[in-house]
Amino acid sequence: MVHWQPASAAGRVVRLAARVLHFAANRFVEASTGISVAERASIGPGLYIGHFGGVIIGAVTMGENCTVSHGITIGRSGRTGENTRPTLGDRVWVGPGAVVTGAIHLGDDSVVGANSVVTRDVPARATAVGAPARILPGRPSFEMVVYAGQDDDAGRAASLAAWRRPEIRLDDAETVPEGAGVAGAQDA
Repeated sequence: MVHWQPASAAGRVVRLAARVLHFAANRFVEASTGISVAERASIGPGLYIGHFGGVIIGAVTMGENCTVSHGITIGRSGRTGENTRPTLGDRVWVGPGAVVTGAIHLGDDSVVGANSVVTRDVPARATAVGAPARILPGRPSFEMVVYAGQDDDAGRAASLAAWRRPEIRLDDAETVPEGAGVAGAQDA
């Protein structure tokens, strides 16, 4: 972020007026739409906000083509520093009333269920549900996140192909058989 320091008194007055105008415009947009996006949020192209009202997006790093619902909070935990911000991968779906805070990572094509409180990492192509959230592997966001050009998206195609493999790899130590614990998850 660039901080301009004016040399003259007139420059300082102009800067102060611009800051006041920016603050007023920001508050007007927040009040009229119910959507608050922090200046320090890094958001990839294709963010879709399904409904207005109660959407708070703080300091966060979001990938491409994410979808968020109303009543959600995404941002840093109460700790200081840039390392406390969440990171959302590409094509992540966040359900209504969900809370995602802290230095966590939501993998590509993951889902955060309605009213879930996510306080730990969610692997790619998995779903987090509950408060605190528990992880359901093999439940991706392929049918929930819809965007222009999705059929030509190489990242989505690669993730879809990885999901259709006989095994879903959660991490280096644990594998789960296809569709384990999820009846009909692979029926697409």
